[in-house]
Amino acid sequence: MNMLSIVAAATLSIVLFVSCSKSDDSTPPAASLVVTQPTLYQTYRPGDTIHIAATAHHVTAMHGCHVVITDASNDTLFHRHEHTHGTQIDVDMYWVNTLAEQQELKVLVACVLNHDGDEVKKELMVKVEP
Repeated sequence: MNMLSIVAAATLSIVLFVSCSKSDDSTPPAASLVVTQPTLYQTYRPGDTIHIAATAHHVTAMHGCHVVITDASNDTLFHRHEHTHGTQIDVDMYWVNTLAEQQELKVLVACVLNHDGDEVKKELMVKVEP
């Protein structure tokens, strides 16, 4: 066999190997976040404790979570960040309502998926009544 035949056979083998390699074009499943507490439009009175409970799942390790409660003026009443790693993150936080006037509050629960800042998050409204 001459040198040209050997090079041609080697090139063909490489091309066939590369073209038959399995391609992973599939998109990984999205992260999930389930908030179990509080419930949508749950009502609280002054002195009541708002329990924030949620569970997030992802195929790769997440990089923490944070919870933010804001009032009708978008002022932050509560903000807590927990830097934890895992494919499952359980959120278990509390805030005591100190407000006396009636209004709606926004509760945001967000889990950080990667170091690029991608998040899975849920927002819900709760009510405060005197």
